[in-house]
Amino acid sequence: MKSIVTITKYTFKEYVKGKVILSVVFLAIALLLATLVSAELTYKTVHRVAVDIGFGLATISAVTMSIFLGVTLISSEIENRTLYMVLSKPISRIEFFIGKFFGLSLMSFVNVLVLTSQTFVLSIFFGGNIDPLFFYVSGLIFIEALVVLSLTILFSLFTNKYLSIFFVFVLYTVGHALDSTVQTKVVASAPILKLFLYILEYILPMFYKLNFKDFLLYETSLPFETILHSFAYGFFYILFINTVSLLIFTKKDLD
Repeated sequence: MKSIVTITKYTFKEYVKGKVILSVVFLAIALLLATLVSAELTYKTVHRVAVDIGFGLATISAVTMSIFLGVTLISSEIENRTLYMVLSKPISRIEFFIGKFFGLSLMSFVNVLVLTSQTFVLSIFFGGNIDPLFFYVSGLIFIEALVVLSLTILFSLFTNKYLSIFFVFVLYTVGHALDSTVQTKVVASAPILKLFLYILEYILPMFYKLNFKDFLLYETSLPFETILHSFAYGFFYILFINTVSLLIFTKKDLD
């Protein structure tokens, strides 16, 4: 456990020193400016604009960070052979993997926390209401980022970084579009295609289950059971993908 905490701290500090945190600051400033500009152009729905822009930036930032930092999180340690020095100490591959994952997850958490907190403040300032759904949506953005991170690490263990980015991008796009695609008239009139898409829903990550921003924007109530199901789905998907990645990593030939 101590080794995991040490690696987590080291990984997080590495990203802070690498000035990744500056991108978060830049996006926070961009969110503030965009909201102030919209305040001059819109009079009744500024808080909705702030929420829309804020959550949009938080999602893009978190997912981008997960893909482009996650793709080299483990693979770069193998390629640069720094992993050998770490494993020469009393640290197992499992501890190393978990520590690296937690380290980048912590960076992602800070990213989401800063941007969604600022969004919350701006929304309240411009007349928005305090809605518990706001905090659930913020949490699901973080969960979504961790699902993307888990998938990125998995692909990076057996293919190069460019293919890993491509595969994750495709899965992310399909995962968001799958629900709306199933409900189209074309799919409804083609039973075989509909069955195929339903099967895909049980295999591919259903990212649409983690996105409730529209419900918040239009102040639509949502059953707590639905929200709880989404958190559970995200958690178990992350656990499953990382378990597969750990099995691959522990058996991977590092020579």
